[in-house]
Amino acid sequence: MKTTIIKVGAIAAVIAFATGCESTTALQNQVDALQSQVASLESQVQAIDVDAAANSAAAAQATADQSQACCDATNERIDRMFQQSQSK
Repeated sequence: MKTTIIKVGAIAAVIAFATGCESTTALQNQVDALQSQVASLESQVQAIDVDAAANSAAAAQATADQSQACCDATNERIDRMFQQSQSK
């Protein structure tokens, strides 16, 4: 994230030095365009982070559900064995 901002800043500095005496409005337009691109990239990175977290949470929930099902089945077996031993 920070490297993207640094790269954009470096590009803006190169553009500023390369243009020399060019009007400041053209340079400002380029800087504004770069800032909008950075903002777009930041929102894309945040969306990716949210998607990754949601996928991890879904995988964890599936694992927890499988573990609970196994535990429930084991408890049922133990209960049946106990009931059989009591009925004899």
